[in-house]
Order: sequence, then structure tokens, then C-alpha cells
Amino acid sequence: MGELGLLLPEVYLAATVIGLVLGESAHHGERVRLVLPTALLGIGGALIQTILMYRHEAALLFGGALSLDAFGLYFKLLFLLLAAISVSAVCLSDEIERSIRAEFCALILAGTVALMLAAGASNLFVAAMALQSAGVVGSLLSGFGRQKPAASEAGIKWLAPIAFSGACLLFAATTLYLRTGTADLAELHHLLLSASPPGKLGILIFATIFMGLAIPMMVFPGNFWAIDVVQGAPSIAGVFLSAGVRAAGFAVASRIWFALFAQPALEPGKWLPLGGWDWTQWLAVSAGLTLAVPALLSIRQKNAKRLLSCVAIVEGGFLLLGLLVLEELGLAAILFSLLVGTVSSLGALYVLSLSTVRLGSAEVSDLRGALRGRPWESVSMVCFSASWLGLPPFASSVARLALLGAAVRREWYALAGLGLFAMTLTAIATGRLLLGLLVTGPAGARADMEGEDDRGRKVFLLALLLPLVLSTFLAEPLLRWASLSLRFIFW
Repeated sequence: MGELGLLLPEVYLAATVIGLVLGESAHHGERVRLVLPTALLGIGGALIQTILMYRHEAALLFGGALSLDAFGLYFKLLFLLLAAISVSAVCLSDEIERSIRAEFCALILAGTVALMLAAGASNLFVAAMALQSAGVVGSLLSGFGRQKPAASEAGIKWLAPIAFSGACLLFAATTLYLRTGTADLAELHHLLLSASPPGKLGILIFATIFMGLAIPMMVFPGNFWAIDVVQGAPSIAGVFLSAGVRAAGFAVASRIWFALFAQPALEPGKWLPLGGWDWTQWLAVSAGLTLAVPALLSIRQKNAKRLLSCVAIVEGGFLLLGLLVLEELGLAAILFSLLVGTVSSLGALYVLSLSTVRLGSAEVSDLRGALRGRPWESVSMVCFSASWLGLPPFASSVARLALLGAAVRREWYALAGLGLFAMTLTAIATGRLLLGLLVTGPAGARADMEGEDDRGRKVFLLALLLPLVLSTFLAEPLLRWASLSLRFIFW
């Protein structure tokens, strides 16, 4: 019972899911719907319990299946933030029909539970199953769109790669278990430090784990699904996949990479590849292609959601830089980037969803002038997009510079150059979209409505802009917090 008490955040969310489902089952056309208050109440309870977990020392739970440490708690707070913003966006947008919002919010919370378990997983089997569960929920969310054929196609296109991802991770976990008698990362770490695995076996395990994690991390070669899925799925589902599932993928990758394939260097805060071969070359190739290919594709995109999905994929390339440099600053920059990027990406796609629902299209040509006469949405879209792209003065630029600087210090000059190249192309492509939304085209049907829903949306946008602005002034303490969250990640 003591260990179960340390999972109270997940228990709170699971109870909230049950409450939403039961409330929807008992609904008989009443005018008052309590979907948003119920969901936020459960998220608030989970948030309080997560903060209280910082009082406990780092520990392994349930025989080493899960870990309680600052690294996992950081990601739990991130996923709770994502859940709170997502359910608010669902209830303050017309993209999801009112009759199915309760089910959609319940799925978001259920997926959040899976993401939180993945972030705290210290066993390969548990990590694989948690990521697989989150992926299945993402597939279901993708099928909730108003454009049913496109949404259904998006759900199927996501389900196939996530199934392949789970198969790769389970194969690697089974191979290691049969070889060593354990799938616990802490035990595997000590075993591999004392006796590194044979070269061929080490390469096989690394390649299989990398293929399994490349899909949720949205990095090459597992990022081809993202553009079509984000285009067909509801905007909130797209954010859940691009921000939530990817963050869980990087959380799992960080634990696995530094437990199984790295060893501490002589210099504090840095690591070296374990096993006699430099697997960072693999990550370098993947990062380069993840940066370059979607950046080139973004220039040619005619659909706004496809364009923003290219931006999301490019962001994954920068995050991968933080892993391959094998130093503490790179990992801290990953955590910081994921925090700021969650707010930026969700805000940008939320504003875009308001326009696409009003006009019935996400094509760039049909969205011209969509934000004229809507100052709140216009300012928000510019700020969210600039932050997402890593442009000054927003805090995300600090993380981008930290990642590029780490690559230069490790003499990955080509990757640093590709990073600047990708930032330039995506900024040009996004700038064209913003110019079309704000300037060109008539403003006739775009005038602000002064209804109750519109006032709620303004408050919601202000609530998203506030942390974005504050993070600009608090970038240093936030980056320090991210760095301190790495203290228990390694054994």
C-alpha cells in the first residue's frame, strides 16, 4: 500500500477518467455540462500530489518496474500541464463536437496516465507497454475529427507505426532479459558497466531500441507518419502526439541511452559511449536528416497543419542533439525545450484550429486574412509561432542556442550548420503563413464575435501567453531546475 500511495497522481487521473465516463453515461440532455471543471479538478489533484512527491527520496517501486526520481517528476508535471491545456482547448473550441467532448477529454487523461508511467519506467517491458498504451490512445484521439475519413485515416496511419515501435522495444527487452536475466535498467546498468556486451549483440540491441523509439520521438526514420497524421487528426490530438508522446519517447530514450549505452567520463557532467563503438554517429545521421528533410518540405506545403507538423519534426532534430552530445547541458536543454515547446505548439495549433473550423479548410490559400480583425488571435499566433521556432526574445531561443553550442563544443559542426539552416527555412515558411493569415485577403467574415465562448477563448489565450512571457524572464532558473531534475536519472 505504501508504494501504491506514491502513484497517487496516476490514481487521481484514473479516477477522473471514470468520473467523466460515468457522468457522460448519466447525461440526458441537461444544459449544464461539467466536463471541463471535472477534468481540471482531477488534473489539479494530480498536480498537487506530484509536487508533494518531491519530499520523498529517489526510490525504485514495484520491484524496479517504476522509479520515483526528480527526472520522472519533471515529466509528470509536464504531462499534467499538457493535459490541462488540452482539455481546456477542447472545451473552448468547436473542432470537437460537444456531444463527444467528454469522451475526448477522458481519452486525453487516460493517455496522460500512460505518459506518466512511461516517464517513470525503469524496466524495459514497462517502458514499452506504457509507450504502446499512449500510442493507442493517440490513435483513438486522431479519429475524433469532424472530417471523418481524414481523421480515420490519421488514426490508422498512427496505429501501424506505434505497433511496430512496440514490437521493436519488446524484442530488445526480451533479448536483454534472456541474455542477462533482467530487464531492470538499474541492474542492467551495473551489469554492463562491469562487462560490456559483445559488439554484434550491442549493435543489434541499440538498433532495435533506436527503431522502436524513433517513432514516438518523431526522428528519422520514424517521423514519416507525422505529417499525414497531424493533417487529418484534430489539432489537440496532433499536439498530444507531437508534444506528449514525443516527450515520453525522449524520457524513455534518456534513461535507456545513459543506462545501457553510456558510461561517465572523467569530466563531471559528461559521458562516453559504452561498448567499444561510437553509436552517437547513428544519432548524428538521424538528427541531420530530421533537421534537413522536413525543413525543405515546409517550404512546399500548401496545408497549414502540414506546415506546422514539419516545424514539430524539425524540433525533434534539435532535441536529438541534446542526446548525442552526451553532456548534462544537452539533457537539461531537452527538458527545457519540451516545457516551452508544449505551450508554444499547443497555442499555435489551437489558434489555427479556430480559423480552420470557421472557414472549413486548413489550406493556406483558404486561410488568407483569417486573423484580420481578431487582435487577440493574431498576437497570440505570432508569439506562439516565434517561440516554437526558437526565435528571440522567447525562452526557447536559449534552449536552441544551448543545443547548438553543445554540438559545436563536441565538434558536430555540420549538425550545428544544419540546425541553423532548418531554423531559417521553417521561419521563412511559417512567416509566409502568418503573413497570409494576418494581412492578405478580405476581413469580412473574420470580425470578432462578442459571445460568451469568445470571451472564454480570450482568457484562455491570455493564460497561455502569460507563462510564455514569464519564461522569457525566468529562463535561467527554469534551465537550472531542468538541470537539477537530472540528479537521479543515472545509477
